[in-house]
Amino acid sequence: MKKIFQHWTGYTLTLALVLATSLHFKPPASGGIELVSNGKSEYTIVVAPDASPQVQRAAGLLQRYVEKISGCRLPVANQPATRNKAIFIREVDGLKYDGYRINTLPAGNLSIEGGKSRGCIYGAIQILDKYLGCRLYSPRYKVIPSSKGLHLPTLSESDSSVNSLRIVFTLNEFSRDEDLLDWTRTTNRFPPFADNYYVHTFTHRLLPPDSFYKTHPEYYALIGGQRVPDQLCMSNPDVVRETIKQLRKDIPLQPDRLYWSVSQADGPLYCQCPDCQKTITEEKSVSGPIIRFVNQVAKEFPDKIISTLAYYYSIVPPAVTKPLDNVQIMYCGGDLAAWGRISKHIYVWDYVVDYFHYQCPYPSLFMAQPEVQSQVSKGANEFFIQGNIDYGMEFAELRLYLYSRIAWNPNVDVSATIDEFLKAYYGDAAPYIRKYIDRITDAYEKTKSKKPLIINTPPSYYQDTYLTPELLKEYNALFDQAEQAVKGQDVFAEHVHFARMPLNFAEMEIAKHNMYGPTGWWDKTGTVRNKKMDALFDDFYTTLKKEGITDINENSYHLDDYKKHTLFTTSNEAAVGNLAWHKKVMTDSPLLVRMHRFYTADLSMLTDGARGDAATRNLFWLVWPYKEFNVTVDLGKVKKISTADLGAEWGSGTTIPPASVECFVSTKENKDFTSIGRQEWHYDQQKTGDSDWRYVYNFKTDTKARYVRFHIIRHDRALSGRKKGMPAQTLLDEIEIR
Repeated sequence: MKKIFQHWTGYTLTLALVLATSLHFKPPASGGIELVSNGKSEYTIVVAPDASPQVQRAAGLLQRYVEKISGCRLPVANQPATRNKAIFIREVDGLKYDGYRINTLPAGNLSIEGGKSRGCIYGAIQILDKYLGCRLYSPRYKVIPSSKGLHLPTLSESDSSVNSLRIVFTLNEFSRDEDLLDWTRTTNRFPPFADNYYVHTFTHRLLPPDSFYKTHPEYYALIGGQRVPDQLCMSNPDVVRETIKQLRKDIPLQPDRLYWSVSQADGPLYCQCPDCQKTITEEKSVSGPIIRFVNQVAKEFPDKIISTLAYYYSIVPPAVTKPLDNVQIMYCGGDLAAWGRISKHIYVWDYVVDYFHYQCPYPSLFMAQPEVQSQVSKGANEFFIQGNIDYGMEFAELRLYLYSRIAWNPNVDVSATIDEFLKAYYGDAAPYIRKYIDRITDAYEKTKSKKPLIINTPPSYYQDTYLTPELLKEYNALFDQAEQAVKGQDVFAEHVHFARMPLNFAEMEIAKHNMYGPTGWWDKTGTVRNKKMDALFDDFYTTLKKEGITDINENSYHLDDYKKHTLFTTSNEAAVGNLAWHKKVMTDSPLLVRMHRFYTADLSMLTDGARGDAATRNLFWLVWPYKEFNVTVDLGKVKKISTADLGAEWGSGTTIPPASVECFVSTKENKDFTSIGRQEWHYDQQKTGDSDWRYVYNFKTDTKARYVRFHIIRHDRALSGRKKGMPAQTLLDEIEIR
């Protein structure tokens, strides 16, 4: 202990003397310091013997990257060597959040001071990035200069963020690259959140149905008269006790983690038992039972921050109960100012991503800044910007570069930041990429009142706004120029071509929506295939495969599955020989238009000759909210038929085929129907075949008919899994009559 104390005392005295004399220090006329000269250095990186992990990391980064640039490895020690110069790195009080100070000291020494979180790291990186030219743009593209001499100007600068927590959501290679995350001044979720405790923990982590539902169904939400294992009953004191019990087991396993989520499962349903309903009435909000519940948990763990959601049904703050000081509100919508008036910790979840279609052109680059600025003005200072940054996401590298800088400084010059990145990442193609970004953004801004960006929507949704055929032609012309500008420049050419893939994706998906015609996969007869679409697909698949892309949406939807589904959906088998192709469809239960995943109520989707797949269900599947209904197709005239097929999606959770379908035929208009068979679907049936996402009700006959009617009865509730007991939904696709 004595030796350590002496080392610490020596470090403190040395730095104190240097700082004191710096008040009278005048830099040499030449200015600055020679950090490395001819591959050698007089400098030692000096840290305290008991330096914190962030100080040690800052020293390690500086040492490692200076060596990468110059070949010179600066020693790290607790005191400067005799007659050597020093770079002092230390934590200090008084710097906000991750703030830092960098100052040149007497005799050419250097001081890097940081706040108690990551300020020292960011100070070291500021020197490496701004002054030594080390630039990290992605896990695979890092610019490290090479020079045997490194000069630093006289430095006196500081910086800090208005936001204490800044997480730009990264995945896979991006999330594993600690240097890249530090360069962009953002972090992963884990830490600061505990592993497996980020969000939706009620039934995923705290009270999993597999462990409790069978013996204690009363722990779970009462919905429609049944206990549903997807959500918890907030008013049950045993649920509180079990939650605290589980946290007492888990917190000691991760003692350094500050944030622990106690939050509702995903989805719109909540407990409707009398006690929960009473609290909802008293609090004038469904969030009331949640905040009361979470407060009881947070009281038991005063040194931790217990995080919960303001999401779906819980976005309105309670009227009576305030969150405890160690409760974090993870805000996902609603009145932020109202939450800010009652909550100490507001963590904003900003959505700037298309979950289901990573490759969809999604002009949201300019949306994040005004959102963050507004949210900061209302009291938020913790941010999660969900960009799903990963290879395969449109402009992933640019989004990380931009969003992280907005999170650090909400008033950053967005346009200049974009230009800075484009020049570094796309070289001579940068002006054309910028023109593309500006053009698609302008097209969206002019039409957003008609169709704003909505998470989960496919390119075809925007085919009459910012993805019209005319605009796609303009966009592709700009990329033609961009690719020509970097022809023969391997790295930049690869970057540009990969950035073009969202346009391929948009054209292919829009063509699926217009399968038979000039912009589709087939001509209007359904017999001549559009070779351009196959070329776009081959380019798309080959390019993403070469880049090692596996997932192309948030639900781990694989590129190879996309290939399988695309080949299935773009087959003409549902058109050629199908007597129902392009025939009129009628129903006694009209559909409502949905502006989200299933946005169409167009009955012609059932006879458009395009079978639904597991990825583009919002293109081809119609969702039916009714328990019992009829769907009738008019063949136009009496025809001989041998089979009648109706497809239904066989997904997971609540998306299951109907309980039964009965098929009727008639030669007369809307009367005298005769049954040709009835089929049932049971949850224990096995999936078979290549299209295992789709169940087909197949009826064989030998008769004549003009009208073919399907009488459909759906299951009331999901029959298995975590969604067991929740209302089931029926999704139908192609009717095929032969």
